[in-house]
Amino acid sequence: MGTVVKKILWQTKMKVLAVLLLASYGLAHQAQSDYHQFKTWAEAKAMESCWGEENNKIYVVQMKKAVAKCKQQDAPELELPPFRSSYKFINYLISGANIWNRTKWNKCITSCVSSMIISMRNMIGSPHMTSMT
Repeated sequence: MGTVVKKILWQTKMKVLAVLLLASYGLAHQAQSDYHQFKTWAEAKAMESCWGEENNKIYVVQMKKAVAKCKQQDAPELELPPFRSSYKFINYLISGANIWNRTKWNKCITSCVSSMIISMRNMIGSPHMTSMT
C-alpha cells in the first residue's frame, strides 16, 4: 500500500512539474512576442519619420499585397480604414452623387415628358381642339 501512495504522489508531482514547465514556456514566449511587436513598431516609426507617413502607408500596402499574392491568400486587413485611400472614398462619394443626380434628372425629364404627353392627349380629345380643325 505504501508503494501505491508513493506512485500516486510521484505522478501528481510530475503533472504539476509539467504544468509549471508549460506555463513558464508560455510566459517566456509572451515576453518574446511583446519584444518582437515593440521592435516591429519601432522600425515602422523610424521608417515613417524618414519617408513620411503617406509613403510608408503606400509601402506597407504594396508589401502586404505582394505577400498575399505570393502566398495566394487574401489580405483582408487591407480593407481596413487605415490602409484604404481616402481619395478612393471621396471619389466613390462624388461618383455616387453624380449617379444620383443623373438618376434624379432622368426621372424629372421622364416625368415632364409623360405629363406633356398626357396633357397633349387631353387637349386633342377636348372640344376646343376639335372646333379649330
